[in-house]
Amino acid sequence: MDKIRRQIDVLLFDGINVLDVAGPAQAFSAAYIDGDKAYGLRY
Repeated sequence: MDKIRRQIDVLLFDGINVLDVAGPAQAFSAAYIDGDKAYGLRY
């Protein structure tokens, strides 16, 4: 089966709470499928 690495765009804006971004970003960056990263993050 082909492994597709999905690109996740993390959008930041004025007044955002850092924890609202850090939690989901950490979860996506820690996700692996068969030893390869499942997601790429772009800020």
